This record gives sequence, structure tokens and C-alpha cells, in this order.
Amino acid sequence: MRPNMVGTLLLAVLLLQTSCGTSVVPPILLESGRMVYPPESREAKVEGSVLVQYDVSEEGLVSNIRVVSSSPSDVFDEAAISFVRTWRFQPQKRSGVPEAVENVQSRISFTLDDGDASYLEFIE
Repeated sequence: MRPNMVGTLLLAVLLLQTSCGTSVVPPILLESGRMVYPPESREAKVEGSVLVQYDVSEEGLVSNIRVVSSSPSDVFDEAAISFVRTWRFQPQKRSGVPEAVENVQSRISFTLDDGDASYLEFIE
């Protein structure tokens, strides 16, 4: 999913939750640094993805980043973790009050035609 579609997807989730009577607004990604494609993987023309899991604090900071799965295994793990470390969120809000959320998952895709940036696919 392209970065500009992430906001659209999160807005759709928010509208769906609002229509269901819940007052929880999930975390919204506000900023991220640049993802670095490992040079040796680029030279070898290796592509892949990493499913990461992390927590988002009441301040919107990411912590406890860990790899759930990756393909190929261990090739892009460190690059994905470094990328996620740069993210800043609008924290989850319940009835307007910021709260921490644990075990958020995102898939980071490494494809050669993306250059140095990647698209994010929010899983849950």
C-alpha cells in the first residue's frame, strides 16, 4: 500500500469504528524516516518483506520492536527495525484520552523498484 493510502485506510477504519459506537481512535502514523535498502541485497537483486510488531506509547513513540516473520529470513530484519524506529504516531485515543497500545503489526516490503523508500502495509 502506498504511503498516501495509509491515511485513507486509517480514516476508513476510524469511520467504521465511529459508526459502530466505539470511541477508540487507533494510532495514526505521522512521520517516518527514510528506509535504507541493504546495499548487498540490492546488488544481489534480493527482494523481500518483514512483518514487525511494536508498541506505541501514549506520546506516539515506538518501542519494543521485534520481527514476527521475514522472507528471506534475516536478510532485511535490521533494516526494517531501523526504519520502524524512526516512526512517530498520533497515539491511540479512547474517549479522547491518549493511551498506549501494544502489539501493533506492520509489513515492510523491500522491492527493487521502490528505490530507497518502501510502502507500508498495515496488518492490524
